[in-house]
Amino acid sequence: MDEAFTYLSFVAPPVRQILTTYSPNNHVLYSLLAKACVTALGASEITLRLPALLGAVLCLAAIRAVSRSLFGNGWMMLLAISLAALNPIVFDYFSQARGYGLALAFYLFGLLYSARSRRLGVEGALLGLSVGANLTFAIPVIALDVLLIALCLARKAEWRAMAWMLTIEVMVAAGINAGPLPSGVS
Repeated sequence: MDEAFTYLSFVAPPVRQILTTYSPNNHVLYSLLAKACVTALGASEITLRLPALLGAVLCLAAIRAVSRSLFGNGWMMLLAISLAALNPIVFDYFSQARGYGLALAFYLFGLLYSARSRRLGVEGALLGLSVGANLTFAIPVIALDVLLIALCLARKAEWRAMAWMLTIEVMVAAGINAGPLPSGVS
């Protein structure tokens, strides 16, 4: 039912509907990508789900990258990938015409790059895209931001890089979600 509602309420109507209507079912970045696929390739079950399938591939790549970073190349990495990717709560959402797989992929890549590098602009963009793909990811993104700020305080690290990451993150997330949010939420 959610997929049908997404199609009828956001993908079939003009793009303006995606950009101006708040609904918990309107995962803005996903809706825009689905609209582009359906417009370019025609309406079908596959074209509606193409962004979800892309998100699933990206998410599997992110799970592999995080698992490899934590556990190396051995059997522990394979176990971690299996436990994360085959978890029904994750796996079931990979093929649904929703923004969950895309949001999780962007979040995991943002998490991975924030742990590995100092290019915080990239991490900010990835985390902002995560929130743009699914607004519910604002909670884990904010939690990660708080953790990164605490680490920055503890290490007396460079604040400019952290401020840059947060600025990019907010600009991307707000740029995608600002229109549809009701006036009481924005």
